[in-house]
Amino acid sequence: MYTAVTGTDLCTGRAECICEVRKRNLRSENPRQYERIGKSLSSTGYCSELAEVADVVSISLNAPTKESYMEITRPQFENAFEGMLAFAQECGKQIPKVKMTVVDVLTPEEIEASRKLAESVGVELRVRKYV
Repeated sequence: MYTAVTGTDLCTGRAECICEVRKRNLRSENPRQYERIGKSLSSTGYCSELAEVADVVSISLNAPTKESYMEITRPQFENAFEGMLAFAQECGKQIPKVKMTVVDVLTPEEIEASRKLAESVGVELRVRKYV
């Protein structure tokens, strides 16, 4: 099984669709209805549901500090940075491959700080090329 789920999938609800389809395919011998997976991303309980159907999760870190993350992403929730880190840490315990990503427009110091932050929650960092 190989299903990759990105942060964009999680934010747009696409992950719910992926999980639901994968669950139905994996359990097609049982025709009963499965409950919807969607839960608040601030709830790390979502990771166990996601682990049933995803082998890879990519989380856009975008910045190594809460202040810069909030400025860049302008999330709806004040605790989004902490929630994202908790989500990454929990996913890292349950999903085979979890990566946080940043774009190579950050300074070398910011990239290194991002790498240390990703490692502190038990996942690896991937630096994406700006295109």
